[in-house]
Amino acid sequence: MAENPTIVQVVEEAIDKGARTVEEVHLSVAAMPIQALRALGASGEATDRAQDVLESTIGTVYDTILAVNRRVADIAAGLLASAQARQDEG
Repeated sequence: MAENPTIVQVVEEAIDKGARTVEEVHLSVAAMPIQALRALGASGEATDRAQDVLESTIGTVYDTILAVNRRVADIAAGLLASAQARQDEG
């Protein structure tokens, strides 16, 4: 982030950090049933596959959230720059 961040950068970073934190919690909570199955003796390809699908699906969701956040930040920055330019002209 720049030395003097814009409001857009501050909000974008806050959303990124929040989404990553929620993703970590989501992964941890979602893994609990698989961990419980493994503790009961279930193992092998089925539990490994379930874990892989779980992590991949959750990762894709949060990657999408972060991509949307970046795009919204780009749009907001452009709109603010345009508004500032009109204000400077007027």
